[in-house]
Amino acid sequence: MSTPRPAPRTWATLLIVAALPLLAVVTMYRLHGVQISLMTRDPTGLAGIHPLSGFLSSLGVLMWWTAATVWLFSALLHRAAGDAPKLRFALASGVLSIYLGLDDLFQIHERIAPQHLGIPERVVLGTIVLSAALYLVGFRREILRAHSRWLLLALGFLAASILFDTLLAAWAWRLKGWTYFFEDGSKWVGIVFWCGFAVTRCRDDLLVLRHKHLH
Repeated sequence: MSTPRPAPRTWATLLIVAALPLLAVVTMYRLHGVQISLMTRDPTGLAGIHPLSGFLSSLGVLMWWTAATVWLFSALLHRAAGDAPKLRFALASGVLSIYLGLDDLFQIHERIAPQHLGIPERVVLGTIVLSAALYLVGFRREILRAHSRWLLLALGFLAASILFDTLLAAWAWRLKGWTYFFEDGSKWVGIVFWCGFAVTRCRDDLLVLRHKHLH
C-alpha cells in the first residue's frame, strides 16, 4: 500500500507558516533596526534572569494555543463534514484564542498598543471585552448546548483579572506582592477553564461526527 503524499496546498501552508515569522524578523531588522538576536533568542537568556521567570505567564500562553489548536482542528473536521454552524463556532473560538494568546505573549494591550501604536490600554481592553460579548451573543445557542459552565467560569476568572488590573489598581498596592498572585492567578485559572471548555466541547462534537460516520 502506497503512502499518500501531502497535497500541494498542505506544502504551501507549511511553507507560509515557516516563512512569515522569518520575514517579520528581517522586516523589523531592516526597517526599524531591531536586532535579530532580540527576536530569535530566548527572553530569559537575553535578560540574564532566572529561566523560570514568568513561568505562569508562559504556561498561560501554552494553554491559549492548546485551546486554539483544538478549536481550529475541530473547525477543519466540521468543514469536511459540511456542518456550517459548528464550523463557524469552532473557527471563531479558535481565532479568539489566538488573539488572547498573542496578547499575553507580546503584551499587546500593556505595551505594544499604548507605547508603540498610541492606542490606550483601556481601549484595547474594551475592544477585547466587546469582542467577547459579541462572541457570547452570536454563538449563545452553541455555547449553551454543552459544557457552558466551563466557559462561564473562564470568563468570570478572566474578568476578575481585568478588574484587579484596572479598577482595583489604585488600592491593590496594599496587598503588596500578593497583588500579582491574585491578578495573574485569576487569569491563569480562567485560561485553564477556557482550555477545558475547548477540549471537552470539541471532544463531544468529534465523537458525534465519528458516530455519524460509522452509521
